[in-house]
Amino acid sequence: MVNFAAGKKQLILIAMVTIACIVALVFLNNDNSDSQKDNDDSVEKGAEETASADDLMELTVYLQDKEEVILNDCGITYPEKIQVPKTTAVADASLKYLFAEELSRYGRYESVVINDGIAQVTISNDNDPEGYKISGLSSCEARHLTNVLKDTLTQYESIESVELFSPSGKIKF
Repeated sequence: MVNFAAGKKQLILIAMVTIACIVALVFLNNDNSDSQKDNDDSVEKGAEETASADDLMELTVYLQDKEEVILNDCGITYPEKIQVPKTTAVADASLKYLFAEELSRYGRYESVVINDGIAQVTISNDNDPEGYKISGLSSCEARHLTNVLKDTLTQYESIESVELFSPSGKIKF
């Protein structure tokens, strides 16, 4: 009986080791499949990024020079190259970028209409839809807003000057 009990223990031990090996192999195989899937996804994602890079164009926007603001002048700007989806509406693309970043505190960009060399930029502010908050900016804030818009938009041949509007009419500083 002692031999039979020892043999039974050995069989149980072998069965447990075998099951552990099978479980380990299954998990390793799943991890490799996931890694392969991740690699496949990365290759596809890389191809999409390359394809989307072909659909981009470079524009120049003008941003406030923060160093000059401290030392000198709120209206000093510098050019910055950005990547945007290809478009013929370059003024619109530039303004969308600027109001998503640099000029977001002044309101939400609505539209730009170019008539006789004048870019009429409409922005709205949910807190002040009449545009009074914009017209009440400090002189430094007003120069920041107007110079960034003017320097960015007048680089385009069809634009000579910029006017700012709220949904209710022209904004004057």
